[in-house]
Amino acid sequence: MIRAWAAQSANYVYWLRKLGIVDHSKAFKQAFLAAYPDDEDHQLSRWHLKNKLYGLTHFVFAGSDYYQHHVSLAEFGWILDYFETNQKLILAVATDDIAAELGLCFLLMKQSEHPIVKLTKARLINSYLAAAGMIPSVSGKVELATAEHRNVLAYMLLTWPKSLTRGPIFSQFEPIQRYLPTHHH
Repeated sequence: MIRAWAAQSANYVYWLRKLGIVDHSKAFKQAFLAAYPDDEDHQLSRWHLKNKLYGLTHFVFAGSDYYQHHVSLAEFGWILDYFETNQKLILAVATDDIAAELGLCFLLMKQSEHPIVKLTKARLINSYLAAAGMIPSVSGKVELATAEHRNVLAYMLLTWPKSLTRGPIFSQFEPIQRYLPTHHH
């Protein structure tokens, strides 16, 4: 599953942890590293390398409850180490979406002055097409429906706040509780 849907797999693992159902985060990290060993990156197809990168960023995003709080270098610093060690390869194959996600990972670990943050910001600014009011797709398409993810991530990276805000805790809203997997009927 990791080699097919790395980001989604990370999302599920951290969602289960957040819900208090089960914490498989350590086992998932080991499974991820076994599925995508760093010393085999040169053998990966472009698609698999992107899948690996999305998976790594989603460890951080899911661990932060999707940008609600910072995450610890102790738990996730290995991901920043990977990004730093492999930045030339990563930035060569990364789409603007991935570049923005890389930068956001550093911000979520309070590493705003890291050179990769500056590189990703510069890249996104350079990709911005003023006439369209957005960053177009890799193929140059300027369609709002397909540009939303990329442009929202770029906006987040370029306008990162001084402090993060906790979002609504849906599990505390009574009308929603019966739909959650932890609710007992």
